[in-house]
Amino acid sequence: AMRLPSLAALTPRATPHASAHVAPPAVGPLSRLLSTEGSTQRLIFVGGKGGVGKTTTSSAIAVRCADAGLRTLIVSTDPAHSLGDALMQDLSGGKAVDIIGCENLSAMEVDTEDAVKRFRAAVSGFRAADLGL
Repeated sequence: AMRLPSLAALTPRATPHASAHVAPPAVGPLSRLLSTEGSTQRLIFVGGKGGVGKTTTSSAIAVRCADAGLRTLIVSTDPAHSLGDALMQDLSGGKAVDIIGCENLSAMEVDTEDAVKRFRAAVSGFRAADLGL
């Protein structure tokens, strides 16, 4: 089974004598993870408790993938809708938006309450037996 590289392997390390500009890490670990061998789609889920940097981390991963030439879509289900702030673009329309200044990157914020309402409306006419349950 393939194991995901640690976040430390994907991010630069600061040192007391580091210059003001730290070169970004090589994309190698991400490009291996996102190899196009077999399926051409890959999903990366970033999760954790509130305030641990999920939006920052997922945005950084998405930008690195896009910079490496991989067509990338980042989707946030966070009710705080901070992804648009992180990417400095309005994502309030509920559809994927191409990110200005970052070729190959699109982003969207999902309104989870609205999505659940639409899902419930779509399946409201089904009985469990109809769904094989």
